[in-house]
Amino acid sequence: LPIPETAVWRLETLGRLFGLSPAPAATCRVLEFGCASGGNILPMAWQCPDSAFVGIELAENQVQVGRAQIIELGLENIQLLQADILTLDVKALGKFDYIIAHGVYSWVPAAVRLRMLELYKQLLNPHGLGFISYNTLPAWRTRGAMREMLQYHVRDIPSPTARLEAVRQFLSVMEGVYSNNPSPLAQFYVEECQVLQRAHPSYIYHEYLEEDNNAFYFEDVQNELGNFGLRYLCESNLNTMFGSALGDEVETFLEGVPITKPQEQYLDFLRLRPFRQTIICHAEVVPNYEIGLEDLDRFAVYSKLSSPAKEISSGNKPQSFANAEGRQYSVSHPLSKLALLEMQRVYPAALAYTELWQRLQAQVKDARLLTNAAQVEWRNEMLGLFLRDGIRLVVEPRTPVEEGMSDRLKITSLARQQAENGEHLSSCWHDIVQLDEFGRRLLGYLDGSRTRTKIIDALLIDVQNGLLVLPGSHDKNPGRLRQELQNNLERLIIVFKRQGIFTGLE
Repeated sequence: LPIPETAVWRLETLGRLFGLSPAPAATCRVLEFGCASGGNILPMAWQCPDSAFVGIELAENQVQVGRAQIIELGLENIQLLQADILTLDVKALGKFDYIIAHGVYSWVPAAVRLRMLELYKQLLNPHGLGFISYNTLPAWRTRGAMREMLQYHVRDIPSPTARLEAVRQFLSVMEGVYSNNPSPLAQFYVEECQVLQRAHPSYIYHEYLEEDNNAFYFEDVQNELGNFGLRYLCESNLNTMFGSALGDEVETFLEGVPITKPQEQYLDFLRLRPFRQTIICHAEVVPNYEIGLEDLDRFAVYSKLSSPAKEISSGNKPQSFANAEGRQYSVSHPLSKLALLEMQRVYPAALAYTELWQRLQAQVKDARLLTNAAQVEWRNEMLGLFLRDGIRLVVEPRTPVEEGMSDRLKITSLARQQAENGEHLSSCWHDIVQLDEFGRRLLGYLDGSRTRTKIIDALLIDVQNGLLVLPGSHDKNPGRLRQELQNNLERLIIVFKRQGIFTGLE
């Protein structure tokens, strides 16, 4: 799967935001440890054709699958290597601007973990950035208890497939029993059982059945980084780094924490955080954590937020916007509302912040909104949205989406390959796009050879032949079926367009 937080353009942005000089995402070298078949770095290589990507994976079968996909796509800027981290040939690899290890640090023996940190120090360029994810204490202990129960249940079952099936059966029993227990702990495990019942088998096996799965206190990770000449820079999601998000009382408490005790450790305590996605750099690098309002001008901005309301509220009346997962963001400043609407209109484009301001100026009728004081208020709210992941910054703008759409729709070869191989796509921003059977079937027809009418014809034949079930429909009348298919087609065209997977719109 693509891991959105590892996208090189996001890592570059975080580095520049804190005063570092990381390599441009468009022309960099990237290394990933534990790359599997390349599901994370392959889409990045597609999006950044002038950058070079190298993946290291222990399992030969995974590497072979990934290499076949790379050849099919004709990519020449990515290679997957079958290798052991402990015996890696450092000289042959060279230096890298970004190094990624998702799902490795906590899930390998100590010797491998320490060797990996040694490789970060040896292989990262002076202003290079690293990404590591890991489970964190003490909050992981509650989830770790679930792991212990599941491991005990399958301890005498050798086959991975049989182990997974036994886990699913036991989870069903656990959910039923815990549902009748009103205690908070039991209800936590009810939710865990439900999540795992829906989870991909690879996640269940990796997180709960692997031999190694170690959780760490943040302070211990920080010390371990220091032992290898590395340092903590930030979290991939900045909103988790600020105590103010938890209330004034927390912020006041953190101000009194001695410098010998990292505030980030207390944030883990107070957030009950079981998992971190951390950005690291060389210890010699000195970050600047003072973010000013003028810093926004150095970046481009985009947002997936949309407003469910039919009309935008007037004046400073709060307006609710939401992301695709349903998380709500309230904004009050009129310029913020206009900015979010403009970003919604052009998404997945990223507009230079200065260009966004010019577009707003052209729309504003009230001169009071163009004063310096009004701009400061607006910038404060926009900065707050960024720190809460409501809007995102990138170093380089991306061209706005074309207004028109051809009648003959064509998706990228990457999107076509992903649809054929699984249940997800990666968007142009490296986000995961889940697919149902209807979406996968539709994508198979978006090769530029069919008009929309011909696409509906093909889908109608699939439904009539029992090859496709139209979600939520039991109507067999051809006319009504065709109308439902057309409605679904138009809806998904909008969805896919917003993921940036169309090409050749001639």
